[in-house]
Amino acid sequence: MTHATDGPAPIPDQALGERLRAARRTKGMTLEEVAQAADLTKGFLSQLERGLSKASVASLRRICAAIDIPVSAVLEAPRPGPVAIDDAQELSFGGTGALDRLLTPPDFPGFQVLHATVEPGGYSPRGGRSDPNGSHFVLVLDGTFELIVNDQLYCLSPGQSITFTGTDRYSWRNPSEDISTRLVWVLSPPEI
Repeated sequence: MTHATDGPAPIPDQALGERLRAARRTKGMTLEEVAQAADLTKGFLSQLERGLSKASVASLRRICAAIDIPVSAVLEAPRPGPVAIDDAQELSFGGTGALDRLLTPPDFPGFQVLHATVEPGGYSPRGGRSDPNGSHFVLVLDGTFELIVNDQLYCLSPGQSITFTGTDRYSWRNPSEDISTRLVWVLSPPEI
């Protein structure tokens, strides 16, 4: 949701680690080779593969690039049919105090839908990869959400939405001291 290139890490998934280990071994690579290629530590990768650590989307992209596999190859594909928010896979696009859940399959073409919960005071000081073909749509469901796009502040309330492009600079925060913000964030094209 925040699209920071690095940040806090929650993709906590034992199965994710097992899929990463299997992909690495299939490619005949050592932990050290992947760590060096991904610019991460061998210890972090070892913990991630054993389900003892978490990876941000940015770190996961680097690991998968080092192994030469798409990120979607290691993410859990939702079952066909409706997806309940509480059952959707947790991801971290960075930021502080945010929990993102992927509502579309990891390899879904065209766009990606995230449900985000931002705790009181949660924020991201910067966001995004510069993508001239990218676009964002944000819809606030509950709470308030402050979004700064190209130095312009937007204060969004429930039911309000905003769109911006993949080349716009942006940051966001939940200005509330006691109420979480829930929102839907749509990315096109998908970032993972």
